[in-house]
Amino acid sequence: KSEVEFLNTAHELEIFTIQATKQIPKTYTFTLKLPLCESARKINRNIRYANSIFPVQNRNDYESLRDTRRGYQRAAQIELQNYLEILRVASEILPLKNLEEWVGYAVRENDLVKSWIESDFKRYT
Repeated sequence: KSEVEFLNTAHELEIFTIQATKQIPKTYTFTLKLPLCESARKINRNIRYANSIFPVQNRNDYESLRDTRRGYQRAAQIELQNYLEILRVASEILPLKNLEEWVGYAVRENDLVKSWIESDFKRYT
């Protein structure tokens, strides 16, 4: 597993979502399609923002920046839960192709973000 796999998976989730939502009928554009795409975009951006804040020098750097970094990581986790809930509603209304793969991307990203947060915590504690 790559140390930055969470970055690649977040990007892949956004791309996959944009492509997969093409199957959602226009009548559900504002209730399902756009919310899924926006949620995937927020996940990807929060992951990138958090990763850009990388306190590597010492414990003081870590303590001064950890709350900001952790805030973006938590925002990504919360948005992943939102994403999965929108996807659940969509799957109950529509027959979605590749649903298992779709959910798999989000669950995998959630697991990677959890591991990333744990790694940050272990680094300076």
